[in-house]
Amino acid sequence: MKRLIGFLAVAALLSAGAQVLRRHQNNSLVAPAEKQSLRDALTDNPADADAQWSREVNDAVNKSEPLSLKKPDTVSGHRTADHSLLDESYVVDNPFTKEGAPRTPYCARYGKGAKSLAFIAARHGGDPETYQLIDSEFSRLRPQVAIVEGIPTSDGASPRQWSVRIDERPGWEEPPRLIKLCVRNGIPFLGGEPDGLQTKAGVESQGFSAMDFQGFELIRRMASNRVPAEPFEAAFRRALQGYEQDLQVHDPAERFSPDSFRRWYRERNGRELDFGALEPWQAKPAAGPDARYAQRIAAAAGAVRDAHLADVIAQALADHDRVLVVYGAGHHIGLRRVLRDLLGDPQTVYAAQ
Repeated sequence: MKRLIGFLAVAALLSAGAQVLRRHQNNSLVAPAEKQSLRDALTDNPADADAQWSREVNDAVNKSEPLSLKKPDTVSGHRTADHSLLDESYVVDNPFTKEGAPRTPYCARYGKGAKSLAFIAARHGGDPETYQLIDSEFSRLRPQVAIVEGIPTSDGASPRQWSVRIDERPGWEEPPRLIKLCVRNGIPFLGGEPDGLQTKAGVESQGFSAMDFQGFELIRRMASNRVPAEPFEAAFRRALQGYEQDLQVHDPAERFSPDSFRRWYRERNGRELDFGALEPWQAKPAAGPDARYAQRIAAAAGAVRDAHLADVIAQALADHDRVLVVYGAGHHIGLRRVLRDLLGDPQTVYAAQ
């Protein structure tokens, strides 16, 4: 029943995306695509172009009507993904290091009947070839909906909070690139991520405890948001506050103190926490005997993310004929058998050299 409710929620969000598309087509909030090329819409450097873009996005979003995300009485054309086809082996054995593996970034183009899907397997870090693929595939496919990494699906279609100030998000390169194109051209976009509570529940279903998930989140947040010379206690409090705000959990009985967190870390890893040496890789997905405990939890969270993304894509294809997805390359490896089941074998395309 919980899984059915989750599917219905995704279906409701995607139906809202279709409504946004129709509203944009009838009463565009932004300049029509034919009045400006995609290349012109995304100048790479000038600060004045970025400032102008921010003003236009804010104007467009502020004029838009809030979306109604009420669950429909019935959901037609609903399709789910086969989770048994997910392949999480890439967490243990990186396929991109093997001979004959596709170089990244690339685009996997799928098609079956009237349905078309372009999955851009991105290389993170502000990669120019990834940007080139996003621009060219958006122009070629003319998607009816785009699916964006890093945003919860539960935030709704074209969520207002992700459509403004997107140039101010450091280290978050591909999503704003895609969001800019969507807003400029009146195309709805959806996040492909489970929310924090969904991820927590999925991780717990794989044998980890609620406190394990909280410990992982605290490591991830402290490692990725370091403040120079900040002492452990201050970083810990800041990470805990962010965790509780994001997940809306405020149970004192399930809350680490600095001392109990250090104790948990020691018990789970067989070593003391060295806060000064804490780095983001310690909360990245990994498995095997050398993986740290938080890395194993990250791998479990990655499986939850891939299963959720598979369902979002399946529902998007049920509701639309042309779908564009931009996600890290590892996620495409995890989903490739699912996508083959939905649409057959893809054609792989690389950025122009």
